[in-house]
Amino acid sequence: MANDFDKRLGAELRYEREKRGIGQQEVADKLAVTNSAISHWETGIRSMYAYQVKAYCKAIGCDIDEVFNRL
Repeated sequence: MANDFDKRLGAELRYEREKRGIGQQEVADKLAVTNSAISHWETGIRSMYAYQVKAYCKAIGCDIDEVFNRL
C-alpha cells in the first residue's frame, strides 16, 4: 500500500521525467525494469529502494538532491 512519501517521491520523479520529454519505457529500458515498475514507482503503488531512486535520477539526468529538497 502506498504511503504519502512514496506518492510525493513518485510525483516528483514523474514531473522531472516529463519535463525532460522522456517516456516511461525509455527509463524502464535504461534501468532494466518493466514499464509497469516505472508506473508503480511514479504513482506510489510501490516503494523504491535508495539505489533505484539514484539510478532513476541518473537515467533522466536530474539531481537527486533537488528532488529530495522538494519533498
